[in-house]
Amino acid sequence: IESIIQNIVPDGIRVEIPARKILSIPTEHGEDECIAVFLVVYCSEKAPLTRDMADEWRANTENEVSKYIPLRQNRKGRTVSRPFPYPALHPEIKYHTTGEK
Repeated sequence: IESIIQNIVPDGIRVEIPARKILSIPTEHGEDECIAVFLVVYCSEKAPLTRDMADEWRANTENEVSKYIPLRQNRKGRTVSRPFPYPALHPEIKYHTTGEK
């Protein structure tokens, strides 16, 4: 996933996927469905990064990744979160991946 996305973004933007998780969701038919969840981080190395830029890359990412794996339709098209300083990412990752604060 990371290499697919890295090929979409322009030079000077680094892609990281620091958190990933496989969830098992029960369906209405009583069977479990496995869903992969990824936290995608766009890091600007040369110029300021805007939310509009990242949202365009998110749309392009959805189009490209959907060629390889199915994407949940109810999750597509959502805007990216607001930009934040990279050092602030690490506590957020720890909270979402381990349940600890």
